[in-house]
Amino acid sequence: MNNVFDLKSGARKQTGDEFLESHKGRFQEVMLIGYDEDGAIAFGANGMSARDAVFLMEVIKRELLENLD
Repeated sequence: MNNVFDLKSGARKQTGDEFLESHKGRFQEVMLIGYDEDGAIAFGANGMSARDAVFLMEVIKRELLENLD
């Protein structure tokens, strides 16, 4: 989970586009969750079923909750 910026302060080292560009070629299947330019929650995934996406979100959720300050 070393690619998560500080949710409390909002400190970011990269914009969303810079983050995606710096990780280009790293992933075979990708799920993106974020805010679009209008501030609305946006979600997208390629190469995975809804079941796979939910499983991945639960794994990430567990890791985030275990590492709360």
